[in-house]
Amino acid sequence: MSSLAARLPHGVRLPTTLQPEDALDLIKALAAHYGCAHLLLTPDDVEDHLTANRTTAAGQHRRRLSAEEWTRLYGTDAWRHLPTAAHAVTARNILSAIRQAALECVRCATPLTGPPTATWGHCPACLIDADIDELRHRPCPAAGADAPHRWGPQVCDQCGIPTTDTPTSRPRRLTAVPAAA
Repeated sequence: MSSLAARLPHGVRLPTTLQPEDALDLIKALAAHYGCAHLLLTPDDVEDHLTANRTTAAGQHRRRLSAEEWTRLYGTDAWRHLPTAAHAVTARNILSAIRQAALECVRCATPLTGPPTATWGHCPACLIDADIDELRHRPCPAAGADAPHRWGPQVCDQCGIPTTDTPTSRPRRLTAVPAAA
């Protein structure tokens, strides 16, 4: 049994006729389907670093790796120890994604279990102390990116935060707990 087959889940087999281009497409499709970030280095990436190709202008003949050269290259110890996506991704990148997904309070890092439309990226204690104008000027927590709110006539169309204070009451603070009737 090959070492690759031993690492596959029970019952999963790789096709024996899978071409490299098809393998890349399969990896990309699986990563997109399961939300996995990945780093793929292909012969094209290596070819960009070959001395003969560094000074090649667009449209000129480039040196290409043969299948044997590619196999020899990825068999080296240097290739096996290249930094992978797990090493290249910084804690800042991951923390930014956590914040944009509103998984933790932006102020105190308390885990949030509600959707961004209910928390505005804040735990109940921090939401009580948050100024509504401050929340309006922060990126929209429901956008999934550091994007501004999409203001409709009354509220942000994504997170539901009110656009302006109502004339009858000027709430300066929001609460995650509904007011008693």
